Amino acid sequence: MAPLKYKTGHVLSDKILTRTSEHASTNSIQRGRAERWRGLLQDTELTAGFDALLDIPGVWDGMRLTTLPKVMAMGCKDECLNYLRRIKEVLTDLVGKDALGKVDTATVKALELRAPGASTNDRNKCGKIFSAFSDRERDKIRDRLQMVDGLVPSLFTFFRDINYLKLCINCLKRLVIVPKGASVCESLALKCLGKNQREGHVRIQVTEDSFVHRAGNPADRVDLGVRQLVALTMRSYPDMPPDPIIEDPVQKATTKANRAVLRRLADLACELGFDSPQILSMKQYPDSRTTRESPPTPPLLVTSGNGVDLRHRSGIPRTAAFEEDRDSLYIDYLHSQEQVQGEGITSFFIRKSVYLAFFGRPLSTNGRSARRSLTGSPSRNMGGSAGGSSPHESGDIDDIVSFYGHDRQSQYSADTAEEDVGLASTDVVLHGSGEWERQEQEREREERKERARREAEGQEKERQRRRREHERLARERLAKERLEEQRLEEQEEWLEEQRLAQGKVLINFIIRERGVWRYLPQIGVHPGNPAEVERVAKKYMRERIRTFNTRLRMLAPQECFQAVKDDRTQTILLVAQDDLNFDDEAMESASKLHTASLEKISRIRHVRKRQILNPEKRNRIADALLVTKDLQSKEGQAVLRDVYSLCNDDNRVAYRPDERPVDG
Repeated sequence: MAPLKYKTGHVLSDKILTRTSEHASTNSIQRGRAERWRGLLQDTELTAGFDALLDIPGVWDGMRLTTLPKVMAMGCKDECLNYLRRIKEVLTDLVGKDALGKVDTATVKALELRAPGASTNDRNKCGKIFSAFSDRERDKIRDRLQMVDGLVPSLFTFFRDINYLKLCINCLKRLVIVPKGASVCESLALKCLGKNQREGHVRIQVTEDSFVHRAGNPADRVDLGVRQLVALTMRSYPDMPPDPIIEDPVQKATTKANRAVLRRLADLACELGFDSPQILSMKQYPDSRTTRESPPTPPLLVTSGNGVDLRHRSGIPRTAAFEEDRDSLYIDYLHSQEQVQGEGITSFFIRKSVYLAFFGRPLSTNGRSARRSLTGSPSRNMGGSAGGSSPHESGDIDDIVSFYGHDRQSQYSADTAEEDVGLASTDVVLHGSGEWERQEQEREREERKERARREAEGQEKERQRRRREHERLARERLAKERLEEQRLEEQEEWLEEQRLAQGKVLINFIIRERGVWRYLPQIGVHPGNPAEVERVAKKYMRERIRTFNTRLRMLAPQECFQAVKDDRTQTILLVAQDDLNFDDEAMESASKLHTASLEKISRIRHVRKRQILNPEKRNRIADALLVTKDLQSKEGQAVLRDVYSLCNDDNRVAYRPDERPVDG
């Protein structure tokens, strides 16, 4: 096979392509992987993005070859490259460019998804790693950990967060036709024609129906316009699923997109100066917005306790976290550079970190956070006009889009001097000159200070109130979970006692629905006549649902009972035939079910065995304790020796050397 030509330095691609080609003739899976790598090599920019991580051997454990086609087909190459650059930047800042080769897999796994710059818990745990470094180097790394902004990314988190980005990008595709191989955001930028915009200003959304104007040029308008549309998709992507593919026979029918939400997306695009036939079409949908009088409360970035668990810091957010954060997902909060520290981090901290990893900081403020306007009241009525567009703005669109698709920070450096002059008053347009202007600036400066002080006091009070409320809800939730766990254990013990009394075996059925395992009612059968299990399994097969054990091995109906009895789980998994393509998450969740089933059966058997151990001896000792008045007497000492002997027997049952304790 002739070698593919691509940019120099693609050592990783060369190695893996050679390795996969050696096995391609005998294995169809390997042939598929080789084709994926050839596809990646054709995209020189994306290949170079991955190759830039070759200096860091520890990140490659997170590489997901099967997800590469999804990454390449999403139409967000620039955003993916931003994320890959972020991985190298964070690790380089921590250990230095020359020491990247010392960063092994264990170090990356211990660092990824931590927020050492904001969470004291994460910083303490990160300080115990870096085993390949000297004590002096580790001391320097500990100091640098405090400077990490956001979560520590890795290739593992990249491929998890891609699933979240895809949900948002799919929503943006409704606004414009994206040519094959083109970028969604760049295609959208081409449609930012500056209609209904005020010259020299950028329109910023602060609530669902409120806007302010800030000083900015046409490039700022395009960049911040696209970002605001992204923020809306982050708030509303569950209501805008892709349209179902009717002609595909295995595609399940999905919930249709909420037309009121699509109308909001189109209205915002128009407000920000975007125009396309798709936008005009969606503006015909009904509008069911409710007016909100004031901006949402600033979200908390840190909290007391452990904060969000590591397992939930990447990928698609949980439902509760999404609902808690959705009213705060505006660019004012996403671009804020507020630096706070606490024990743990919040779910909004995670959303902000993922957003910045893909999209970076905005152009208009050189990395500084945008501030709310100090003059004029926010405009309302998203269907209204904000003024005519400048005659020369439409002629600048080609330059703006070209600027938007390249290294934005370097392109913007020419405007730095001009922006720095007015940076202290970005949201205010000053008129006049001379002494009056200086007095006016001083007065406004004092007013800003006073407003900032009052706002900071109000925000601090609100943070404390929300923190207390969060802690109270967490305590209540923990108490409820403990009560529910205790109730389930008591119920399981009672059911097991009834089963043993009747000589039956309880078989658990667990079905997978929309990526979540749900328990179904148990079935009790006699070991000598398991026909009921076979009948139930055949019933599900007729409904196109297949049966598996907890190792995800497919079972025939006639072998279900014996298989789950032999592996001691007594658990049968049910998966729809259309969902048999198991990913890593499904395999991991099934493994957890396997472990939980074994522990459950072991716990019940031990409790039962302990209860039935020496019942006559137990009754005799209980009677003796009731009638013995003096435990220091000869009779009392004999009773105590019997109690001690019984306790030893119980321990041998409940605390086996090769199994975890079950009786507390």
